[in-house]
Amino acid sequence: MKESIRMSSQPLKCLKKPFNKDFANDVHKYMLKEYIIQILHQKMSLKISNRERAVKKMIREAEEMNHIALELDSNTEWLSPVIHHISAVIRIKEEEEIKQNLEKLYHKYPDISEDHVVAILNLQGTRRRKKSAIVEHFKMLQKEKAAPGNERDRVLFAEINVSSTVQCFSIIC
Repeated sequence: MKESIRMSSQPLKCLKKPFNKDFANDVHKYMLKEYIIQILHQKMSLKISNRERAVKKMIREAEEMNHIALELDSNTEWLSPVIHHISAVIRIKEEEEIKQNLEKLYHKYPDISEDHVVAILNLQGTRRRKKSAIVEHFKMLQKEKAAPGNERDRVLFAEINVSSTVQCFSIIC
C-alpha cells in the first residue's frame, strides 16, 4: 500500500502554490475517508485474537497515509488522528473505556453519527447488551455536548454513508 500511494503521489509534488495546498488537503481527506469507508463496511466482527493485529495494521497504514500527506504539504492535521481514534475503540474490551474513547472521537469529529458508532462496534465485536449501552451513552453525549466552534466546520463522517439496516431475504421454495 505504501509504495502505491507514494508512486501515485509523486506527480502531485509538481503543483504550484496555492493549488498544491488545497489539492494536498483534498487528497489527504479522500485517502482517509476511503479508508474509513472500507473499515465501516466490513460485514464481519473481529475476534479478540484478531483484534490486536487488525489495530496494528490500521495504525501502520494510517501513519503511511499521514506521512504521504505531510510530504505533499497538506495542512489538515485534524484528520491525522481519526484512524487512531477508531482503532482505539476497536482495541478496547471494557465498556467504560470504549465510552471514553467515543467521547474523544465525538469531540474531534462531531459529525460522527450513531450509525458510524454502531458500525465501529459491530467490527469490534461488541455484544448486543453492551452495544446498546454504549450507543445510549453516545446519544446522551450528542445531546449534552455541543462541539467547539472550529470542530463544527470540519466535515468527515457526514460524507461517509453507513447502512444501519440489516437486509434479510426470505427464500420461498
